[in-house]
Amino acid sequence: MMSFNDSILANIKKQESDDDGETFMEVLGRFNEPETSINYDPLNAGNDVEVERKFQWQCDGTQFLRQYKDEEDDMGPSKTKIAKAELKSSTGQMWSMVPPTQPTADELPEFVPTGKGPAKSVTNLLEAWHLLFDVPMLSQIVKSTNEEIKATKRKESYEKRLTDMTEMRAWLGLNYLCGVLRNSLCPGPIEELWTLELGNAIFRATMTYKRFEFINKCLRCVEQPDDSSHPLDSVGDLWEKLIINCRSYYAPSDFCMIDEHILDLSTDPYSPFDHQISPMYNSKGLRFITMCDAKTLYISNAIIASNCDPLDEEVYQLISDIKGSRRCLCMRERFSSLHLMQKLKQYRLQVVGSLEHNAHEIPSELSNTSNDFQMWYTKHDTTLICGPGENVTSTGFLLTNGLSARIDGTKLYQTIKDSNSKAIENMQKYSTKYARANNPYSWSLKHFYFMLDLAAFNAWILYRLSENGEAELEYRDFLRQLGLYLTQQQLKQRIHINLKVPLPLKLQIAEILGENGDAVLANASKATDAANKTGSIPAEKALIGAGIVLQSRENDNRRRCRGCKSRNGSKIKTRCQQCLTPYCMRHLISRCEKCSGYELQQSELDTSKVEESIPVDLDVSQE
Repeated sequence: MMSFNDSILANIKKQESDDDGETFMEVLGRFNEPETSINYDPLNAGNDVEVERKFQWQCDGTQFLRQYKDEEDDMGPSKTKIAKAELKSSTGQMWSMVPPTQPTADELPEFVPTGKGPAKSVTNLLEAWHLLFDVPMLSQIVKSTNEEIKATKRKESYEKRLTDMTEMRAWLGLNYLCGVLRNSLCPGPIEELWTLELGNAIFRATMTYKRFEFINKCLRCVEQPDDSSHPLDSVGDLWEKLIINCRSYYAPSDFCMIDEHILDLSTDPYSPFDHQISPMYNSKGLRFITMCDAKTLYISNAIIASNCDPLDEEVYQLISDIKGSRRCLCMRERFSSLHLMQKLKQYRLQVVGSLEHNAHEIPSELSNTSNDFQMWYTKHDTTLICGPGENVTSTGFLLTNGLSARIDGTKLYQTIKDSNSKAIENMQKYSTKYARANNPYSWSLKHFYFMLDLAAFNAWILYRLSENGEAELEYRDFLRQLGLYLTQQQLKQRIHINLKVPLPLKLQIAEILGENGDAVLANASKATDAANKTGSIPAEKALIGAGIVLQSRENDNRRRCRGCKSRNGSKIKTRCQQCLTPYCMRHLISRCEKCSGYELQQSELDTSKVEESIPVDLDVSQE
């Protein structure tokens, strides 16, 4: 059983609360900056040369890289039914079967994917996760959630208490554990995890199910926006901070892929988003555009699209961190165009993309012919590949620009085209969406679960790439350990500070934390002995002094107890017999005549109760 060290959080980065990162206009403005050299990598600037650790890459360069002197170059023109040597597209672009006289750029720098800054040497998976889902983000969630709790009508005890950083971390940890334990097609009700028969001790030890469900209901990422604000304002700030952290602590490899993903929101009737990618997806919802590292599946950058149609500005924003590095970028047909690729070449990127079968860049003669493999060239280092096969692209056309002679564009696109979908699939295999309670499943909550999954998946890759990490750690084991780490501070508070926790539950917590259960039993025994200890009265106060007359213990009218702190408490009739101050039974000490040394007179007794008891005795004697 792992033990929790309070110094784990010491190495986690500190971030100013007012640092919101770059804005979209600032990102676009950096495209006009002068380039220094072809092999300049802005992500690895100032870093030492990285040593590649034992990591199972998702793709290997031998699948699509040629040797430096490859005599059997299959990039030349093949036999075709087209008789013309040159073709012209509808946009006026001339295509030739003869390669241009100027050779294709052969610079192919090798970049090993690695963490940046503190991510290079994280020693604990909680540190890796906290780099992406940092303390300012948690503070923002806690503050907004407490505002929602204050606004609700509080009746039960679990609804009256505000949350804090420790409890919010524990709640997030239980969400990750729910994803690990409930990732089946037909999971049972979530409350089963809190039962003795089918549940898990970590859930009962961390918090009650009612408290877990209540936090789920009151969870807010930002303060309640105005009615006139954009729907994304309720989660946009937190999303931007997460993406900035994902970009700041990772340097991708040589090959990246740009693709889009739809977060299905069809189950939410109040969802303001109905984006759809047809015919790739049948679902409607929120559209994400992601840039994924093909070697590690790390999602290095992502944006939320504002409409259904792709824009060039979205691609410019995604590649802002890798421009000028000669990395190779692959794109789906919805993003590929000759104009965009020529623009990306100016940013010193190698681009491969699939084209729509009716794209304007394709000559009509090629669109109407069979899908025989053939290649056409332009003077601007652009190549049009026709008929690569349905296993490569369903449209039948590929477009490359500025591609190195060592790269086979067809094999490259075939190898890494599904990188983004694989990353999303693996990320949601143990998704926190399985932690959904019986509350309405809103689109903002589903987007929050998506952010939790993204932070955990990227943190898993950072931890495996770290110098002190475990390269062979499975994603499920990472989530399980992360959930346990996030709940340990809450468990320590419940076992050492919270006095209302039952003894059997404290023993379970001690077993989870790996602490000594005998010490818990000894402390409980001391507390019980102190509570049951017989009180003693000093000799000078044992007898009532001369001249003191004790009055009746009951007042004529009900008054509030002076010892109770609550002003809204119930009124009582009991009072001190000497100073006549109203006190409830929790703040009064009763003594008999023998212990007090004072004999009560008959007039001081409650005569009403004596009179009520006389007829009863007479009736019994008559029977």
